[in-house]
Amino acid sequence: MVDSKTHIDTGFEMRSLVPLSGTHLRCACLCANRCKEIEQEFKDGNTTREKNDLHQEDVAYACGAVISSVAFQEATINEFFQWFFINLTS
Repeated sequence: MVDSKTHIDTGFEMRSLVPLSGTHLRCACLCANRCKEIEQEFKDGNTTREKNDLHQEDVAYACGAVISSVAFQEATINEFFQWFFINLTS
């Protein structure tokens, strides 16, 4: 979750919380689905691309899926605690 502060000279402070967990989850799912497509394309043998190029693309999407999954977990935990403490102080 992105926490951006805007300070106005009147002493008023405004915060905006942008939840990013859903975005990270969507990215992880898209990367994982693309990996599945690439691997199926390789298994079926209906590709004109070089084996090495296909492998590099598959690894890149797999890394993206793993990193986005971890980012999703972290963002979800952060959003929970931010929600908890905002409601606790309200």
